[in-house]
Amino acid sequence: MTAGTLALWIGAAFASLAAVASCALRPSTDRATIAARALTMAAAFTTVALGFLVDALRRSDLSVDFVARHAMLSVPVASRLLAVFADPAGTGLAIAAGVGMVAAWCARRSGRPSHGTTGVAAGVMLVMLAAPLSGRPLVRLPWVPLDGGDPLLFFRHPMAMVMVLAVVGAVTAATLATGRWVDAWVASDADAVNGAQGAASLAALCVGWQAMAHTQASVVAGLTREASPLTARNGSWTIVLVVVLLSRAVAGSRYTSAQSRVCVSLAAVLATVSTALVPPGSDGPVPSVRWLVWLSLAVLVAGAATNGRGLVDAALHLLAGARARRVGSVLASAALGLGLLAAAGGAFARTTDATLASGGTVSMGGGSELVHLGVSRYDDDASQVVALGLERRGAAGAQLGSAEQREYADARGGVVKGLVRSPATFSGAVPMLVWLEDVGSGDQARLSIATRPDWWLWWLALGFFTLSVAAVAFGSAPARPLASPFGAPGA
Repeated sequence: MTAGTLALWIGAAFASLAAVASCALRPSTDRATIAARALTMAAAFTTVALGFLVDALRRSDLSVDFVARHAMLSVPVASRLLAVFADPAGTGLAIAAGVGMVAAWCARRSGRPSHGTTGVAAGVMLVMLAAPLSGRPLVRLPWVPLDGGDPLLFFRHPMAMVMVLAVVGAVTAATLATGRWVDAWVASDADAVNGAQGAASLAALCVGWQAMAHTQASVVAGLTREASPLTARNGSWTIVLVVVLLSRAVAGSRYTSAQSRVCVSLAAVLATVSTALVPPGSDGPVPSVRWLVWLSLAVLVAGAATNGRGLVDAALHLLAGARARRVGSVLASAALGLGLLAAAGGAFARTTDATLASGGTVSMGGGSELVHLGVSRYDDDASQVVALGLERRGAAGAQLGSAEQREYADARGGVVKGLVRSPATFSGAVPMLVWLEDVGSGDQARLSIATRPDWWLWWLALGFFTLSVAAVAFGSAPARPLASPFGAPGA
């Protein structure tokens, strides 16, 4: 057993102790202190195990199983470090360390017993540690291969860093929100309520950034052609976004009971965990994770159904935002409107096929045309590249782009990942993506051209939502909701 594996098992043992001390025993100050200290130790040992894995990736230590499967010697160092998130084993280890450290810091900073935060954080750590405990990423191979087996296409894009930060932030924030709702339920703590609402908003924001960063990086890297977060990953992003946003709205309603708040917040935790367990390079979740996504939706519905007034009041919050005077509500309403407009724009996205001779042009409508500038063939970064130079000409001027086909090879000359097609991206009123499908005789190119009216609308919606969360976080109180048809708030 390696030192990293030993640290991983010790961390899991302390997480189990923290969960038992927080949830299975009658609440008391001493037991809360024991749980908080156990959570701190769990976070410390899990972080040590993560450090061993990160160091092995940094050194390209191919004798470590995880490195041999998820990195190549030719991959840049930054991409190798991000490869921790290449599969559920590494992702679970990283998120468990992040959740444990943040929850332990919050528990100590509050200066009071926090059974809810400690217990929920310990439970999430155990769930996330199940993947590395079963996958054994730190085990050593009996031999050392010549090269690794993954060119890490996704992690070569700058948006990969945004996605990594967002996935850790989403799970951590959803965990803290649920823990604070549990504390508010048990102790009727007003500070816990405010903290839970802030954490839930942060979780929703991180999920939005995660969806957009993952979608754009996957498209540019040539891993998928689904340019909308609603259709990426076989539509699983749609359910996750709905669950997290509605759980925030329902839990924030003044008519929602304490039990329902905990239930809908738990749905957000399940949804964010499901996104973390899907490797970034895959098009969709495996069946077990897909069931977890649907389970989160079922838990959300169950939590909302137990208190119908909270669900109606949450809907009134959304409808009242356009008339609210508070900055945060206005920005949130703008984000909602732009999101709906982007979803409608996605319905008008279209993909056409075209054949373009060398030096020829093809009309794209609206006074613009696409020009074939020539085909280049060269070796780059352990890959063989066929690149088609393109120029988009229109009333707004000319733009240059390159649609590429790549075949990556390892140190033995074996092809990995097959043929990867990266599109040329042209901005404008209606952004356009062009994939190079095939190159025939005389450099005649067969293209797949997609027009995406929703490409920038999603970014605008996310930008307004980010501003709305920031406005609330920095002192702008939430807008007063419309009067509920059910009368005064109930218990």
